[in-house]
Amino acid sequence: YGQGLKAGVSAVLTNFVGSGGGLVVTEWTASDVRDGTLDSTFASLMPVILPAQATFGAGATWTVTQPAHPVVAALPGQWSDPTWYSYVKPVSNATVLVSGPTNLPLVTVRPFGAGKVVHLNHALTYDDYRVGGEAVRLIINAATFAGGLPPYNSTNADVLVLGDGRSESDAIDALLGAGLKVSFGGRYDGWDGLSPVAANHSA
Repeated sequence: YGQGLKAGVSAVLTNFVGSGGGLVVTEWTASDVRDGTLDSTFASLMPVILPAQATFGAGATWTVTQPAHPVVAALPGQWSDPTWYSYVKPVSNATVLVSGPTNLPLVTVRPFGAGKVVHLNHALTYDDYRVGGEAVRLIINAATFAGGLPPYNSTNADVLVLGDGRSESDAIDALLGAGLKVSFGGRYDGWDGLSPVAANHSA
């Protein structure tokens, strides 16, 4: 947040996505575009805009509006999340998959050339709230969808890892290095016990 990209990187990203790549961005990206921290080239990728006088909010009920879409696979129809979000609006060719108060776009997708862009209107760990199981699932689904990868399914993982936001990357690297398939469920104190499903793993 508040940090721009190096010169030429926006053009590289737009070329990458336009040629069939995928991009997933989160809440603060719209603010950086509005404030000019990210340039107009990057702005052309965005599924949403943050109007000049728009503000921010926190704590909302997230409601799935397009339940058949792969980005919301394995998610409940509604859930609550205390995180911050921006009062964004979708661009003309975007689709809102999850909405909040007054139809606020919370998960929005759009095509860009041959590629896809996903906006998750979620501050993640910026505000020190834990990242819940639904947000972790959204991140996984969004990356899978945008990247054109096979659908993520925790039933194909050997090990479910819950972390503390600090040390789990070393454990995950070691497990992957041992040839195991790993499902990351986020922080141990944020996991809802539902997604990923513990019973679908060996450990």
